Amino acid sequence: MYKLYTRANTGGFVIEAALALAGVPFDQIDVPKGRPNQAFLDISPLNQVPVLVLPDGRSMTESAAICILLAERHPEAGLAPAASSADRADFLRWMFFMSSVIYSADLRFFYAPSLHDRSPRRGRCQIGGGLGNGSQLRHSRCRPRRP
Repeated sequence: MYKLYTRANTGGFVIEAALALAGVPFDQIDVPKGRPNQAFLDISPLNQVPVLVLPDGRSMTESAAICILLAERHPEAGLAPAASSADRADFLRWMFFMSSVIYSADLRFFYAPSLHDRSPRRGRCQIGGGLGNGSQLRHSRCRPRRP
């Protein structure tokens, strides 16, 4: 059985949704903020959440990677295009784009006061630099395709 270690306002909700859509049983363990205990650090040495403990006992972090693994292990759920599908390349690109660009921009926006600058306004203004042309690309690719 899978075990999902998560907390509010993390990527754990995506993994919870993927597990539910796949119809696989899992235990959800809410991890409180603050100083972690050693038992959690044994599962997640870098104190990252979410963490998915796999049925064989190994643990995995990084939401996009976890979602890809779940899609591969439970293909009947249709969580992702098959490896042989023409849509697979777009799926992988957007998974990595969301986790590397959008997620880091969200962190800078919502946690700007805790970043190096300590200036919420400046941190939020720098988001545009982090996205680069990504937001234009995202908007152009999310338009409905014409037949």
